[in-house]
Amino acid sequence: HYGQSCFEGLKAFAHEDGSVNMFRPDENAKRINNSGDRVMMPKIPVDTFIKACNDVVKDNIAYVPPYGSGGALYLRPLLFGSGPKIGLQPAEEYTFIVLVIPVGDYYKGGLAKPVDGLIVEDYDRAAP
Repeated sequence: HYGQSCFEGLKAFAHEDGSVNMFRPDENAKRINNSGDRVMMPKIPVDTFIKACNDVVKDNIAYVPPYGSGGALYLRPLLFGSGPKIGLQPAEEYTFIVLVIPVGDYYKGGLAKPVDGLIVEDYDRAAP
């Protein structure tokens, strides 16, 4: 395979009553499966996706920013081809993981330090 992968992103928020909830994980499950269809990857059962997200939130509950902080626990579900072959075909094996990181309010004051970008139009890394 040639770097076959797809990902999603969702957040878990602390609520005033002390509970922690994700926002529409079922919709994220549908979207990652839609993305996977486009690159010939297997579907992740919706219940498996939601359970994995629930489990990783529970395992990292201490890192969920407190209610009222504007922060959240960001989840990055990721499916990638992980088989032993590299070639022009779908992978024979896939790995599904969910990464997490606490994040602040992106929109309150904008991003902390934007970076300058450079557009290079006269270079092609693959052609002579």
